[in-house]
Amino acid sequence: MDNLKYRMGLLREALQDAEIAFQQVVLTPLHDGAKTLRERASHWLNSVQNREQITGQDLNEGSWAILMDLYVNQGVRTVSVSSACIGSGHPPTSALRWIKRLIELGLVVREVDDLDGRRAHLVLTSEAETAILAHLGN
Repeated sequence: MDNLKYRMGLLREALQDAEIAFQQVVLTPLHDGAKTLRERASHWLNSVQNREQITGQDLNEGSWAILMDLYVNQGVRTVSVSSACIGSGHPPTSALRWIKRLIELGLVVREVDDLDGRRAHLVLTSEAETAILAHLGN
């Protein structure tokens, strides 16, 4: 019985130490001027909740991944439909549905490749770019 009490005491101390360490990680900035992890998480949560207000549409994570991929690569390289599907991190059939929806919403334009008519590239519309900039600026 004494051995059990001793082990329970050690476990209690370990849990208290873990809680203190967790609080330090969450509340302490990662480096000078950096936000704490809690502030970053709060910012992320707010940005997810604000997406619908920015675009006027309820877009899922895959759709936002495609929009972000197009935004990041805008002016750097063209993004083919197949590349956008891969970049979404979801099955191609789902990504193709989301791309179709983004086109219907006027956020993305599908352009046929001049050199290879079998391939198409996706381009953000100016409305989508404005929405993304507003979203990232929050």
